[in-house]
Amino acid sequence: MREMRIRIALQSLIAIFLCSAEIEASATEDTTIDWSLELVATFDLLANLSGGRKRGIEAPSTAEVIGDLVWGDPDHGSAHHIKLNVLGTIGGHLSADHVGDIQTASSIEAANTGKLFEAWYEYSLPEKRASLLLGLHDANTEFYVLERASSLVHSSFGNGPEISQGNVSIFPVTALGAVLRLAPSEQTYLSTAVYDGVPGSPTDKFGTHIRFDDGDGVFLIGEFGYLDTGQAIPAKAAIGLWHSTANFEDIAGLRRDNNSGGYIITEMPLTYFRADGDLGIFFQYGLARASRNQISSYFGGGLHWAAPLSGRSEDQLSVGIAHARLSDKHRRAEELLRKAETAIELTYAYQVNSWLVLQPDIQLVVDPGSANGIDDAVVAGVRIVLELP
Repeated sequence: MREMRIRIALQSLIAIFLCSAEIEASATEDTTIDWSLELVATFDLLANLSGGRKRGIEAPSTAEVIGDLVWGDPDHGSAHHIKLNVLGTIGGHLSADHVGDIQTASSIEAANTGKLFEAWYEYSLPEKRASLLLGLHDANTEFYVLERASSLVHSSFGNGPEISQGNVSIFPVTALGAVLRLAPSEQTYLSTAVYDGVPGSPTDKFGTHIRFDDGDGVFLIGEFGYLDTGQAIPAKAAIGLWHSTANFEDIAGLRRDNNSGGYIITEMPLTYFRADGDLGIFFQYGLARASRNQISSYFGGGLHWAAPLSGRSEDQLSVGIAHARLSDKHRRAEELLRKAETAIELTYAYQVNSWLVLQPDIQLVVDPGSANGIDDAVVAGVRIVLELP
């Protein structure tokens, strides 16, 4: 039965992609066809200089081949969009082996493997009032997204750690899902999605796995938000709820299901301060069921300054703080005296040219893992991004 479900899922994906072969035959004078293929490579050369578990240097890295095909009239008529993302991950485990933190200092730290990371089809109605997406999808491209937090290296600024522990379809393992997005007005949106409750294979971190095992359940998420696109970087405020029916083992070793949580995110420009470029702030706040999870609450926030120097329009300066609070149940089970872990990051993304970014980065991790007897850690290094269109 499981193999039949996998075969049906794969056949459905193949059918979606084969439909692109009929694009040219069905095109009209008003139809536009756009496609792109790019290679993006990201390298984090980071060292734990002091504290944590032990000193050391690691270089987690990713390489992505991303293909996009869009046809139709995306501005006034219906539009179709197909995306493929082949992802390779390599490098050591700085957090697990050296820092000992639970939030992860590098957002691209993962097992050494290659996989089909995204493969989906999206149909959009005229004026982009609604869209439906089907396929292998990264939920963090639609949910919990803050543009002003995206340049920070620490993983919590991309997706809060309280939701990451809930088997959500995000880096480095995605799941099949369906995403519906509605736009009641020009400034509001409602996104809902359902994903397979256990992305990939829990027993095999290598390669691509599309499985529908007993106990997988589903992961449900919804987000309602407000967008002000009148700014260089849009102002945003959103609230989200998530629920997972997957079976899992909780922090006390008990078999559980029905995990859930919620979050609030916002970002806005600081128009009252006179500064070159775009100066703004962002905030994140998330909760997860304390009886089910290691992290019961999370708060994140920071300052983002685009084009801080005259003549450097593509550079970005960011500072952020990520505070993850452990549940009392987890602290009792592990006999931990400390209640939370806090990471503070300062980074500057220097756009060397159209295809190269050099980004020096420094982080202070206070109470790594909230573990007893482990000193605060200092992490420093550089992120290198190569993007070839």
